[in-house]
Amino acid sequence: KQGKAVYKPIYNHDTGNKDPPELIEPNKVMVFEGLHPIYDEKARSQLDLGIYIDIVNDVKFAWKVQRDVAERGWTEEQVRGDIEKRLPDFSAYVDPQKANADVILRYEPSDQGLPYLKVKLIQKKGSQFPPITLKEDLTLPGSPGATLKMYDDDWFG
Repeated sequence: KQGKAVYKPIYNHDTGNKDPPELIEPNKVMVFEGLHPIYDEKARSQLDLGIYIDIVNDVKFAWKVQRDVAERGWTEEQVRGDIEKRLPDFSAYVDPQKANADVILRYEPSDQGLPYLKVKLIQKKGSQFPPITLKEDLTLPGSPGATLKMYDDDWFG
């Protein structure tokens, strides 16, 4: 926001350590991503828009199994154990961030089941940003395609 370059820490998932930081030059749009981008009040206060990606457990498990079996040679049971081991930290530090988000993108299995997805854009009411609206449903062609729909609903996360 002050037009200054910053050093971005880099976490190395292979080693579990931090790599040398990367210099990020100022720009009109900066995206801060990771597991905890809106957890800390001081960091959150610097954001113009907080977006939380909310992936329901069925989708998260399917994606993680697909990746870890193919790339890491894990079994499905090892993946399940890894997810269960991390649930307390996820519940304590990651999931609560959605309460502070301006927008939540929620990934759920579609009515057709996985691998097809239903993605909900949930915008906090009373946000500083104008509400996103659709006047009519919008169907996108292609395979698997998509349908965009508008709902007005109360959501409590």
